[in-house]
Amino acid sequence: MTRPSTHSLDFLKFSKKLSNKANFYLIDKSEKYSSIKKMPNYLQLYTSEFNYIFENIYRCASEEQNDENFNLFFNFGNNCRKFIEIYLAFKCPDGLQSKEMKMRALFGDSLTVFFTDRLSNEYSHLAGSFERGLTPVYQEEVSKTAKLVLDVVKREDSRQFQSLIDSITINK
Repeated sequence: MTRPSTHSLDFLKFSKKLSNKANFYLIDKSEKYSSIKKMPNYLQLYTSEFNYIFENIYRCASEEQNDENFNLFFNFGNNCRKFIEIYLAFKCPDGLQSKEMKMRALFGDSLTVFFTDRLSNEYSHLAGSFERGLTPVYQEEVSKTAKLVLDVVKREDSRQFQSLIDSITINK
């Protein structure tokens, strides 16, 4: 199990502000012993998993699929599902509405909700379609959905959208 040694994202963010040239490490725990290792970039570069997933969705919306980035498109279902679930948890924290009702309130028409939910669930869990796991991931479908998700976040909260854009490494 690998975790930042502080167990505190706030402390990690504070440490990053002190020096962008600092080295960051973490304690890698196993059953018998622990070791200190250099912190991987995915922990060092992003404030949270939410920011990291946002960048992946952003890249799916703005890049052509190729040999270097195919993993973004391949993992899009999981990333999209997770991003929407986290976003909805903060946007609609009441816990009373179903995910579908929250998505309909966020995305608008039921066709968009169906398309987004279908794509993220099929690629994430192969929900209802085992055959989906045997077919390639289609860039056009992924890109269209990624753009849709980004457009909704931008429309719903342009300030948060800009903050997310500013937080990703693609713009640095």
